[in-house]
Amino acid sequence: MWRFYFRFAPSDVRRLSEPSRLNWEACDRAACKFTEKQVELLKQYYLTGYGGYEDMQAVKDFAEQNGIKQSDAWDVIKRANYEVIIERGLMDRKETDGKEVVSDDP
Repeated sequence: MWRFYFRFAPSDVRRLSEPSRLNWEACDRAACKFTEKQVELLKQYYLTGYGGYEDMQAVKDFAEQNGIKQSDAWDVIKRANYEVIIERGLMDRKETDGKEVVSDDP
C-alpha cells in the first residue's frame, strides 16, 4: 500500500476506485504518525526499488546508502506497515495492560 500511496497526489485520489481510495486514505492517516524525515525515508524506500517485500538485503542496502542504522530502517518500515493495517481496519491495535505495544519512537 505504501508504494501505491506515494505514487498518487492527494488531488488524484478522487479518481481512484473505492478500495484504492480507502487504501490511500489509510496510508495518509498512518503517515501523520511519522516525522517528515521518516515519511521521506519511507517514500524513498518504496519508490526506489527497495520496497515491496521486507527483504533483509534491501533494507541493509537502503540503510547503508542513507547513513542510518539497519535496525532504525526496520523499525520505521515495520511500524509503517503496522500503522497502515490498523488504519485500514484490517487488524485491531494490540494492547497490553491497556497500553499500546507500538512506541512513538522510531
